[in-house]
Amino acid sequence: MSNNNGVTKIRAVLKNEVSMAITIISLTIGVIMFIIVPTFEIKKELALMSQRLEIIETNHLVHIQAGIDNEVQRSIKKDEELEESINDINKKMTEIIVLLKGHID
Repeated sequence: MSNNNGVTKIRAVLKNEVSMAITIISLTIGVIMFIIVPTFEIKKELALMSQRLEIIETNHLVHIQAGIDNEVQRSIKKDEELEESINDINKKMTEIIVLLKGHID
């Protein structure tokens, strides 16, 4: 009977030790998951925000480039209009000079 009583005590101690080991392992895994999982979520969020920021920057640059292109086109058109006005003025001045020379001679 003492042999059976000793085995029961050993089983109780082993059960207690296994329960303690399971508790410690579970607690350790829980703490690790509590620390690691949010870290991965933060990294995902940062990557997503970085990607969105790139898209915003790209769109902004496209709009700026389009604005610059429009301004360049307007400047070219105004230059052409000014050139045409200058040519018209030169023609009229030439006509005036010819008329004045005709009156002087």
